[in-house]
Amino acid sequence: MAKIAVEAGLSGIAFGRKIFKSKDPERLVKALREIIHKGASVEDAAKMFSIV
Repeated sequence: MAKIAVEAGLSGIAFGRKIFKSKDPERLVKALREIIHKGASVEDAAKMFSIV
């Protein structure tokens, strides 16, 4: 969802409990940062931070 929003021109995203209640919120935020600010693919960000 974040990748699609960024590709559509969004400059930022706000997420809530799905992030904060995850086992490792810091890892998810870092992956989202790669997608939003650095243009990483979802697959690359997930691999980079061992999410998958």
